[in-house]
Amino acid sequence: MIVGGGVTGLSIAYNLAKIGASVTIIERGYIGSGSSTRNAANARAHFFNKEATIIAWESLKLMYKLSKELNYNTLFIKRGYLWLLYTEEQYKRFKQFREFWSKLGIPDGKMLSVEDLKERYPFLNLKGVIGGFLGHVNGRYHHDAIVRGYWRACKNLGVKIYEYTEAKKLIREGSKVVGVETNVGKVYARKCVVLAAGPWTRLLAKSVGIDLPIEPVRKELLVTEPVKIKIKPLVISMKTNAYVQQTLRGEVLGSVETPMDIPIWEFKSTYQFPLRTVRAIIELVPALAVVNFMRQWAGHYDVTPDNNPILGFIDEIENLAVAAGFSGHGFMLAPAVGKYMALLLDKGHLDPIIKPFNYRRFKEGKLITEQLVIG
Repeated sequence: MIVGGGVTGLSIAYNLAKIGASVTIIERGYIGSGSSTRNAANARAHFFNKEATIIAWESLKLMYKLSKELNYNTLFIKRGYLWLLYTEEQYKRFKQFREFWSKLGIPDGKMLSVEDLKERYPFLNLKGVIGGFLGHVNGRYHHDAIVRGYWRACKNLGVKIYEYTEAKKLIREGSKVVGVETNVGKVYARKCVVLAAGPWTRLLAKSVGIDLPIEPVRKELLVTEPVKIKIKPLVISMKTNAYVQQTLRGEVLGSVETPMDIPIWEFKSTYQFPLRTVRAIIELVPALAVVNFMRQWAGHYDVTPDNNPILGFIDEIENLAVAAGFSGHGFMLAPAVGKYMALLLDKGHLDPIIKPFNYRRFKEGKLITEQLVIG
């Protein structure tokens, strides 16, 4: 049984069903109603720690083939990530990590000079910029398409999906979790319960005495009317952590790092966000000053102390597994998480790719801190 019908839960369910397992998904709203359809829809392989980079690169390679795998067009396209660097320290760090990423098998990204940036991206304001890093293997997808592709594949493989069924608490018998109490009654698991419910994972785990270090942090996005500017890569400012990109229809989507206001459970936008974000994206692309801002929306990062997810079984209690705490990287990691969590749940195989992300690391003080977090 999987609690959570977002992209993580769907990917785990699909990969389990593909190898013949019987799977049930319980979702409090409609499929994809959480942050899975409230994100910026980008995928990258470039992180600052080894463990995150390995799983992200594996997931990105799976993302490349996902349209064929699901027989559904995910609208994935390689557009790259462009980090604008403002200090010598930032430039030196990305240059060092370029070698690190190359050793892990990621095709070489490019260090760009200011002259390179001017030639390639004449629409950018490069005041204060001393260079850039282009990770050309990274890309963009359509979140609705991937959610629907997984959903359709799950249905075709016989996965039972219960929407508008809210998990209230876990059912415990002795040392085991045996099911979930929902708003429509008790549902018992055949084998185990997997919590893939974003920040709500923490609330459910607490019902059996497990306090997972996951907090909901509100993140917001805005989008403009379609424009003719060709912003191909996702452009990230290492000064403000603002980012800007363009959709396939030509709209410009942008956001900026906001103060952490936790816990925030509702998907509510704020009045302050567009004012702060509009200034930040105009600073990056001055031509956007005359473009109409159309709408905004909010979602969650389910954040852990080291900005990396919790994956695998919980030692303190039997039959309970977790796939949550992705800290803004859940959608891009979903293909790999689904693949390796399915092997763990069905075959008992704990692959080295997900082994470092166990819950024990927080108690043992063995954090795998990730600092390259966007937004």
